[in-house]
Amino acid sequence: MYPYAIITPPSLQNGRWQTCYKDEKGKRKNIKAQSKEKLLDKLIPIYFANTHIDKLTFYGLYEEWLAYKATVTNSSNTIKRHRQHYRKYFEPFVLHDMKIKKSDELILEQECNRIVRKRYLIDNLWIR
Repeated sequence: MYPYAIITPPSLQNGRWQTCYKDEKGKRKNIKAQSKEKLLDKLIPIYFANTHIDKLTFYGLYEEWLAYKATVTNSSNTIKRHRQHYRKYFEPFVLHDMKIKKSDELILEQECNRIVRKRYLIDNLWIR
């Protein structure tokens, strides 16, 4: 499936929002709904079904981010520093092995507060 959708506003005839997407086989499928919000509610499960995010942990996300950062910096010291910070501030805590989809705002806030308290994280490291 290709991650794009052009959402068409309602026509004067039927008042329904519509878009199309390509399924796994590349076949074009149409979706219609009464409102833009309902149309988006139908699209979200389609675009995020069977993605690697279901299995992705915070450590996996960190690895993907680190690979991206390596493409935008020429400094190996920067990458080394990111690794050191991750090992010190995140690896020993719950977030390291937690799946992204299992987290919510409360868990993130609790774990971040715990990291700041237990590791005496200074402001300029936290805000980056």
